[in-house]
Amino acid sequence: DTDSETQSFTLLEKRDIKHILEFTNIAYNTPIIPGDNIPVSVTVKNSGNVDEESVRIKIILDDKTVYSTPFYLARDRSETKTLYIEAPSKSGAYDMVIVAYDQNTEKKSIQSIDIFRYLLSLELSPKDEAFEGDWIKISGTARLDTAGTSRKLNIYKDDVYAKTIISKDDGTYSDYVKFDTS
Repeated sequence: DTDSETQSFTLLEKRDIKHILEFTNIAYNTPIIPGDNIPVSVTVKNSGNVDEESVRIKIILDDKTVYSTPFYLARDRSETKTLYIEAPSKSGAYDMVIVAYDQNTEKKSIQSIDIFRYLLSLELSPKDEAFEGDWIKISGTARLDTAGTSRKLNIYKDDVYAKTIISKDDGTYSDYVKFDTS
């Protein structure tokens, strides 16, 4: 009684080997504010006919670069990785370069992104002066570019956090503060 096992293998000649990486999805939240830590979700598919042993993803934005750890990607399979990259400190239009690569192939995508700053209008009521213990109404609009938007607004006194106000969907906000000497 002899046990036998049969295995089959496919041999590819070097010229028949195809190393192909593709992006099937690249996603990130907008709007992007200067200095935000942007989560970028990247899905890479191995469309080649061989497994890739050490795929990495690299993201370049302005003067910052981040890398994923190497990962195995079998043929006809996809893998999603989320990398975090810091947005530039100045508003403007930027190119975010995303590269999936290993020792055999490379795929690049350039995403045009806009970095916005908020413009806050501020009104105080009463406008000129208040007595100790009086409540002062703070109101205004938080604008991103030209449209109002809901956003957390933090109030600081001498660089120390004091309070958070959430603006409405149209960007308007209002709250009260009180000054006293006790």
